[in-house]
Amino acid sequence: MGLLQKAVQTYDAYSRMKDVELPPLYHSVKNADIIITIDKNGSILDARDDKTEIIFPTTQKSQTRTSTSNYPHPLCDQIKYLANYGRNSEYYNKYIKQLTEWSDSVYTHPKLNAILLYIKSGTILHDLQYRGLIELDNNGTPLRKKNNNGKYEETESKKFIAWIIAGLGEDIEECWKDRLLFESYIKYYDNIISPSNNAGYDVDMISGDITEIAELHPKCIVNHYSNAKIISSNDDVNFTYRGRFVNSRQALTIGYESSQKAHILLSWLSSNQSVATCYNGGRTYICWNPNGIQIPKTNFSFWEEAEDPKPTNYKEQLRKLLLNYKYKIPINEDVVIVSFDATIKTSGRLSVTYYNTLKASDFLDRIEKWDLSSCWIHENGKVNSPSMPDIVKYAFGKEDSKKKIIIDDKVFDTHIQRLISCKVDQAVMPMDIMEALFRKSCNPFELTEDHKNNVFNRSNLLFIACAVVKKYRYDHFKEEWQMALEPDKHDISYQYGRLLAVFEKIERIDINKKRDDREPNAIRMWSAYCRRPDYIASLLKKKIIIYQRRLTPGSRYYYDNLIGEIYEKISTFSDNEIKKPLKETYLIGYYLQKNNLNNNNNKDIQDTDSSNTRIDQ
Repeated sequence: MGLLQKAVQTYDAYSRMKDVELPPLYHSVKNADIIITIDKNGSILDARDDKTEIIFPTTQKSQTRTSTSNYPHPLCDQIKYLANYGRNSEYYNKYIKQLTEWSDSVYTHPKLNAILLYIKSGTILHDLQYRGLIELDNNGTPLRKKNNNGKYEETESKKFIAWIIAGLGEDIEECWKDRLLFESYIKYYDNIISPSNNAGYDVDMISGDITEIAELHPKCIVNHYSNAKIISSNDDVNFTYRGRFVNSRQALTIGYESSQKAHILLSWLSSNQSVATCYNGGRTYICWNPNGIQIPKTNFSFWEEAEDPKPTNYKEQLRKLLLNYKYKIPINEDVVIVSFDATIKTSGRLSVTYYNTLKASDFLDRIEKWDLSSCWIHENGKVNSPSMPDIVKYAFGKEDSKKKIIIDDKVFDTHIQRLISCKVDQAVMPMDIMEALFRKSCNPFELTEDHKNNVFNRSNLLFIACAVVKKYRYDHFKEEWQMALEPDKHDISYQYGRLLAVFEKIERIDINKKRDDREPNAIRMWSAYCRRPDYIASLLKKKIIIYQRRLTPGSRYYYDNLIGEIYEKISTFSDNEIKKPLKETYLIGYYLQKNNLNNNNNKDIQDTDSSNTRIDQ
């Protein structure tokens, strides 16, 4: 079933739920700028600035109007439609005509007449100016203001007005909350407007019924792309049809009611933080269940709910959380995932960059599989997976002057979607993402590590790189890399990574004693070490001799033995392998050995030091 069909199915299901308030058919949602209160006789009582989100009736043309069109909404609208001045008289006359026809019909509502009386009185501009809500020029028309480019913009005349009608004896005075007013307009549209439309009737390709066809489809599906539309066919003079069709109906026909349901539902979901995730103000991902059951979002991780996960119990914790979710969500329920994007400069088209439907049980299993295969251990001993935004930022971003990781939005959006596919579709971890992290990790000076100012970019990179390497090796080679140090691991890059961590640790002991802020030779020669590990290791071994002499006898004995043990492992490989550049697995060996050495409870060193009473000179 396609996206629009799922959206219509969801709208029908949600509309039957008492705890879900969807906008009704033929209505839209928008933030008001000004709320005007009038009485039943059309006299103003109050007006105020208010950014309240309102529901208001629309038409096919008003939902899709542009800056060059003048199709009014039937009730709430911009000031330029409500005030009769100068060149705006055409806007005003169309609004009055449309509202009058609704008010005079058998589907009228008492609020309509009050609004008509007030608008026809012609005092709206003066009333709003008197209350300091708008500015007028010397001619008494809404002031036009210059923008940054020096051009005049109609900011005042575009302020959106909503209504409160007092004195009618009704419980609900706000027009955007009055369900009877909504029902009045729906009946008016179905019985008066719809039969008079020129669109005609055809097969609705969503429902399969013969019904009124939508010639125009709503915009404002995603808030930050307010003018972008999913369905559009207004460019019939260039290359829209590519010689395949004579007109748009030969390509697609969608009923107006189906179009309304689908667009209202998608718009409502995109603004609902419990189901929608927006990355960097770019692509918006929506994840929902058509029957209204709460489903985790695409960026959900079981780690968010795990209690203090450790390498010894993290698998058990994740499985318990998975079973808890499966208990709450029936296994046969569907999960719908869709991603929207649009070009910021030309936001006329909203593209669906990703769409998938799968069973809830499969969706949860895949989240668990992602969390298990991409998790890694922190320096504090806790386990979790790096977030997808962090993976992309550290792989392809760079540091700015404030030591924050920044990245181009297009690059970010593209790679986030690839990781979503890894998580939801079980695609393998892309090689280029792993290699980007691997290359960055080979140059530690590319990112800052400043503990005094709480900047941990280098440590974050190392954690993320190890997690991605672990997942990459699992996806491509079915290798399971442990989060505990494996001294006997038969991988030369892993062993060289361990050796680098030991060289760094020995020198850092001396640096910390002197409270110096310089970097150890192991860090400064890291990049060369990755290219020529055998040669640079021999240089580092010579450089740390002076620091080894300053260790306590027990520590010196321990580190000498550890270096000898690692060299013994390396010697089991051929000369050709020993001289090769390091593979990405060196990161895991380095990280785990460093964690092991930084553990204050390192029993080997403590026991050796305590058994030796000689003072090192």
